[in-house]
Amino acid sequence: MNDKEFWGLVVDVGRILLEHVHTAQIADDLLITYGDVARELPYEFNPRNLDSPLYELSSLCEKLGLPLISTIVVNQDTLMPGLGYYNAFFVGMKTEQKRIEAFTQQFYKVSQCKDWSPLANALGL
Repeated sequence: MNDKEFWGLVVDVGRILLEHVHTAQIADDLLITYGDVARELPYEFNPRNLDSPLYELSSLCEKLGLPLISTIVVNQDTLMPGLGYYNAFFVGMKTEQKRIEAFTQQFYKVSQCKDWSPLANALGL
């Protein structure tokens, strides 16, 4: 995948997540599985390969002073983000309890964020 195709994937995943946070009625509705994100893409995509576009989106969120939008993307069995999320944004969180605390704090920030327009603008949406 070249840079242009990768950026297109980042934008597509970003659009899905922004629409998802916009339409969620309550905080419990915010969670979306990796599989659901992949199924909403306009092309076939393996959900196991979402780590890079999700990392790009949350890195962009950090730069824009927004909570990490990839927090809402979870494994369908554990209802938690994958280890890549923690390794990228919460280095040193080795215990399950520390990861749960980090997830809970970020999830709260995502649920309270009412203005995602900086991210939408950065993605050209």
